[in-house]
Amino acid sequence: MFKRLIKTAAHYWPLSLSGLFFSLLYAISNTASLWVVASLIETIFNPEESVSPDPIPANPGLNEYLKGLVGRLIVNIDPVTALTRLSLLIISIFLLKNLFLIIKRLLFGRMELSIIVDTRNKLYSHITQQTMSYYDNHKLGDFMSIIMNDVLIFRQAIKVIFDKMITEPANIIITIILLFIISWKFTLYVLIMFPISIFIFWIVGSSIRRKGRRTLRQMSVITSFLQQMLGAFRLIKSYHKESDEIQNFKDQNRKFLKIQMRQLRLTAINSPLSEMVGVVTGALLFMIGGKMVITGSAMDSEDFLRYIILLFSILSPIKSLTSINDSIQNGLAAAERIFNVLETPIENLESPHAVEKKDFKKAIEFRNVSFGYESHDVLKNINLVIPKGKTYALVGASGSGKSTLADLLCRFYVPREGQILIDGTDIRDIKAESLYQLIGTVSQDVQMLNETIRDNLTYGSEGADDASIDRAVEIANAGFIHDLEQG
Repeated sequence: MFKRLIKTAAHYWPLSLSGLFFSLLYAISNTASLWVVASLIETIFNPEESVSPDPIPANPGLNEYLKGLVGRLIVNIDPVTALTRLSLLIISIFLLKNLFLIIKRLLFGRMELSIIVDTRNKLYSHITQQTMSYYDNHKLGDFMSIIMNDVLIFRQAIKVIFDKMITEPANIIITIILLFIISWKFTLYVLIMFPISIFIFWIVGSSIRRKGRRTLRQMSVITSFLQQMLGAFRLIKSYHKESDEIQNFKDQNRKFLKIQMRQLRLTAINSPLSEMVGVVTGALLFMIGGKMVITGSAMDSEDFLRYIILLFSILSPIKSLTSINDSIQNGLAAAERIFNVLETPIENLESPHAVEKKDFKKAIEFRNVSFGYESHDVLKNINLVIPKGKTYALVGASGSGKSTLADLLCRFYVPREGQILIDGTDIRDIKAESLYQLIGTVSQDVQMLNETIRDNLTYGSEGADDASIDRAVEIANAGFIHDLEQG
């Protein structure tokens, strides 16, 4: 799933590559600032030695060469001037570092927002193109939760992956390289302790991910419950079931609280645990490195000072990486639900040889039509001919299939057996746009869009002129709309 997140971001490669470039510049400038800070501290405590350093050997090692680059700024001058130059150098490096940071965040932020907008568009488009059978087998609250809640969690995962998960490892890698340059022996002690820390973080992260999945599932249950209950408000009032539904909602929220508290406990432990692991590791290494300086076996006091500054600078990115693990694990769980929706095939109810049909001339025919839902059969061997110009009323008990016949004619579902024909043409052989231009639906469930009255009247017939709209208003006995504000 993590690879799929990266693959999604790869479609925005100009932004991602630019962000990576400035992330690298930020990491380099950040480490350079720490190197110069060490030189500044050394100048304060050993001014005479700092401004009169030993000459650079003919074939210097990387450590001597890097120290020599900074040393050229302060060689053979008084300590106060040297201190001033180093301070100005630090200010310049920090200005560059923060400029790179701003550019990096803007680039990754634009990519992150573009991914979220495109993901929401894809989800909405994919869900809208699904068949009625797909809707029947899913809860509307699940769709709402995925499009709104899961996408927000997905966004947070994208944010931390590209805003921190690239920058912080770059900081760590560059710093470790410098640590090897200063003292490869001492650095080996550091790296020996890393696998222990990584193993601890992996165990906690896996558990957080499992809890994140359960939280998202329970959130979908609550969203579906809300959508169902608020939509059935009249029914609840009619049977005086308010107390029962309030208790049901409390029960669902109690389950959510229980799951969330388990996740919260792990999250609360995660960050302090990473800090303690870092502190204990640092203390042990401080003792080992100090012994090396005292015995003169690996490095001098200036090298050790620089090493300690760089070493402890790693703690912050490591802590940051362990804290973002929570967001990534939750984001992976959200991404799994998002991709499950996007990968659900769209069932095509239209024949590949479908043609346009611009008019209705003779009759509608149901020929040996049988249909049923997953739980039960509704229609069996229905034969019905409705000539043009005739009006038919279907009468029957609730659930006997009246609405199902209309749904089949609208091609919301496909008959298990038989055919539905318009002027002798199977409706599956008629293009959807043509079919729906021939059919007008007046549902017993009135749906009002949050748009103007005109938009509601012309929904599906956007090209209707004023005369057609006035005629429809008159037929519907809805002349009162002219008395409304701006009517």
